[in-house]
Amino acid sequence: MRAVFFDLEGTLLRGTSVSAAMAEWLGRAGELDALERDYAAGRVSNAEIASASAPWFAGVAVADAGEALAGLSRIDGIEDVVRALPFCAIATVTWSWAAKWVACRHRRPPRRPPVRSLTPKTTNWSRFPFI
Repeated sequence: MRAVFFDLEGTLLRGTSVSAAMAEWLGRAGELDALERDYAAGRVSNAEIASASAPWFAGVAVADAGEALAGLSRIDGIEDVVRALPFCAIATVTWSWAAKWVACRHRRPPRRPPVRSLTPKTTNWSRFPFI
């Protein structure tokens, strides 16, 4: 085995998504629900949801948002699995900062797993330092 890729939502995180958890934490769950209904009906794209929800994070430190993720239910034993693998990475369509935060939290020292997010770079979050 050369590499293992983990999906973040529905695999590493249980019972929620990063978007839903962050919307709840920010008090925007109803707004995200409306966006997701529009997405399901084909009225908006994933990129449009990202653009609409990005302003919700204005003034929020990545470290604070990451700590909100820390309380979410994750797959049991993931730390042991990561330590046992020669290489692992996270594949996700969610915010790249969230994938990077989770990767750093579960990294196998001294190597940090690379993160690739399919979310369009429609936000200015790239200017924030990551944990």
